[in-house]
Amino acid sequence: GKGKKSKKDSEPTEPPHDPGWERAVEQGRWDRPIDALPDPNLWPTWGALRERIILSCFSIQVTWSPSVTDSFASELVKLAPP
Repeated sequence: GKGKKSKKDSEPTEPPHDPGWERAVEQGRWDRPIDALPDPNLWPTWGALRERIILSCFSIQVTWSPSVTDSFASELVKLAPP
């Protein structure tokens, strides 16, 4: 009924997943801007999702842009196997 809907409105819902994320995991390739990766600031579980995509992609061809900074490079290094 109506009560159920109002409760749903008060709970934050996860933003829609980009279909490209699953495709990247399946293909093991990321060739889109870094901005298109899941943003951990948008949703709590997206940090793990982001790592899963990065770790599953043996080929990351990023479109370098001003927003791609040293922090992403260090993120990759941190995730890379020793």
